[in-house]
Amino acid sequence: MNKKSTDFIQQARTLIENAAGTPEIAKALAVYGYTEARFKDGLDLLGRTEKLMMRKNMESGEKIEATADFVKAWREANVMYIKTLKIARIALEDEAKSDAGLLLSGARKQTFSGWSFQASNFYGNLLSRKALVDKMGVYGYNKEALAKEKDVVDQAVKTYGRHAIQSGEAQVATQEKDAKLDELDAWVSALRAVCEIALYDDREQLEKLGPLAPIRRSRPAKKAPKPTPEPAVIA
Repeated sequence: MNKKSTDFIQQARTLIENAAGTPEIAKALAVYGYTEARFKDGLDLLGRTEKLMMRKNMESGEKIEATADFVKAWREANVMYIKTLKIARIALEDEAKSDAGLLLSGARKQTFSGWSFQASNFYGNLLSRKALVDKMGVYGYNKEALAKEKDVVDQAVKTYGRHAIQSGEAQVATQEKDAKLDELDAWVSALRAVCEIALYDDREQLEKLGPLAPIRRSRPAKKAPKPTPEPAVIA
């Protein structure tokens, strides 16, 4: 939770609880429809807001963790894949047909979706043809080694899926939190406005409402205009 939101929650709780719990204030506000049940509604709204803030905080943490795992998995898989790809371009140089299926030529895609398409096709098509695997074996890449590398690529794809899910959940949690904070802010703003009216002449009671109290500030007294100097009399 960011400090601004948590401060607002604490101050809103002080405002509502003190308004409801101070007999003089509660009596003055009852005239304007602020019953015990209405104050309970406000506290319930505040509680729901706090829960959504905590949920958003948790989802954001999980998103950060999932993103870090994904970045690490992709980086490691890419380093491995590029090394093997360079060997494949040497070992399979004479395999014209293999180039189309393995996507040996050209630049590697910078997006993960493009990269994973190239890497998955490379390992999948390579492992499906014994003749190609045998040629890779001359350079130390047997079937088992290539299969392990394919698993690394597949794992990177899985971590991307988790990252995408957590990013979506964090976004939803943020939207729900923001909407509930706006709702609470509107509720609190209405209460503050009514408090200022109900306790217009009782500054002492207003001050009991805490940092969000609608304290009326006295206007500075107007300064008396400076006297206009009389014109000099010329004899």
